[in-house]
Amino acid sequence: MKYRIRIIHERTSRRFRGRYKGHEIEITRADRKGLRVYGWYIMVWAPSGALCYDGYWPSSLLMEGPKTMDEAIEQALRGSLLIPDIDSQ
Repeated sequence: MKYRIRIIHERTSRRFRGRYKGHEIEITRADRKGLRVYGWYIMVWAPSGALCYDGYWPSSLLMEGPKTMDEAIEQALRGSLLIPDIDSQ
């Protein structure tokens, strides 16, 4: 991951809480094995308290394999428009 988050409150393989450019980021592993659904639940709040990102991001598509915590953090930054989306350039 090329974007460095300097303030990290918590980081495990299943949970992340940190701050980037004043925005609070919370990511939780959200697996439902019985339903064969694997992914991350991502929330990002602006300094004003407004919610910039609130949603489930699938971790495993048939051909791609599971996504890592670093990929989930990058998705949180892209999805909340804190970094440019490389697909739109």
